Amino acid sequence: LMAFAWVAAGEIAVTGGVTALMLARYITPGVNRRFSREVASGLMREAWPLWISGLAVTVYMRVDQVILRTLAGADQLGVYSAALRITEQSYLVPMTLAVPMLGILATRDEASGQRAALIERYFAARAFAAYSFVLCVWTVALWVYTNLFGHAYIEAGLVARVHVLGAPFVFIGVARSQALVMRVMGR
Repeated sequence: LMAFAWVAAGEIAVTGGVTALMLARYITPGVNRRFSREVASGLMREAWPLWISGLAVTVYMRVDQVILRTLAGADQLGVYSAALRITEQSYLVPMTLAVPMLGILATRDEASGQRAALIERYFAARAFAAYSFVLCVWTVALWVYTNLFGHAYIEAGLVARVHVLGAPFVFIGVARSQALVMRVMGR
């Protein structure tokens, strides 16, 4: 239990650190970085649909664990939850990389065919990344779970191997969503 708590704390610290580095690197010097109550409240009013969406996704991502606890018990839930720590990254990585890619796609000229060529390369890169992720998890899952969590969690490695097989669909689905957004926007 403590190992999971430390992993969660480390994940939050790394995410915060990377965000701070990205802000320091990409925000133009001289830009006002002070807190503004008016801007914050305006953003909160505009973002309420995203909050509801985020809550719905969180519930959706965890309902399987509630069902598993009810059907199989706490021990099996622990094994399944341990397996998800690595395989959940198949959702996080493509979504994180999607944000800058949407901006890049928006700057390409559709009439000249630049965007179509970029989207084609983007889909190929996404497929390569997804299959690489699957291969890495499939190769090291048993070793990682056995050595990090102990022999009792070898089943988590087996679960991770199966769960990660959905990663290519997630990677390609995110890319497809971005391509559809660009088409709908007419850019």
